[in-house]
Amino acid sequence: MHQGSGLSPLLFVIVMEALFTFTEAIKYCNNLGSNVYSAFLDASKAFDKVLHIGLFLKLIKRNVPIAFVKLLKNWYSRLSCMVKWNGKLGTAFPILCGVRQGGILSPFLFSIYVDDLISSLRQCGYGVYIGNLFVGCVVYADDIVLLSVSCFGFQKLMDVCESYSGLWDIKFNPAKSQVVCFGSGNNQFCDIYLNGSAVPVVDKVKYLGVYFERKSRQCDISQGLYQIL
Repeated sequence: MHQGSGLSPLLFVIVMEALFTFTEAIKYCNNLGSNVYSAFLDASKAFDKVLHIGLFLKLIKRNVPIAFVKLLKNWYSRLSCMVKWNGKLGTAFPILCGVRQGGILSPFLFSIYVDDLISSLRQCGYGVYIGNLFVGCVVYADDIVLLSVSCFGFQKLMDVCESYSGLWDIKFNPAKSQVVCFGSGNNQFCDIYLNGSAVPVVDKVKYLGVYFERKSRQCDISQGLYQIL
């Protein structure tokens, strides 16, 4: 992971902050003798499913200048798409939801869109805390990780995500999501369900370009192996 990866300097800093929060939370709990159950959620076509009206309301709620909200509304109300088949273009149709893939603003807009999810997870009373600081959810754009030290609390976090997804049309795919239990002691695996299906348990997972292994407590960055915990 480096600045030559195509990320802007600001996004690079945000990615590194997410990785730091994730690894330090695991280290903190492991040092106290607790395993950490981690769920890496796959939000299917998350950017494409953002409800425009919902996004604008969330921006206004955060006291974003109304002129900027109107500008975004003007931009997104003009989006259209056409299907090209055998060299011929079909009739244009409007795009009524989603933020543009690859857009500079898109990760920030999506983060605002799911910010209420983080608040709901914090308010449920489960997940990892460092002192009074809630670190039971680490988010960068649509890369969402849940952290808990108990199976019961872990499932409660998943239930909150399931409820939120129904309200805001964010579909979490249990088949493509993954669960890892990090800890130096005996790993107690638990069956975790999302949308009625069990989430696969794995020994190694990739998050924000970094590979994390359950047993070694190491990560593989750009083909190099570095001790970070």
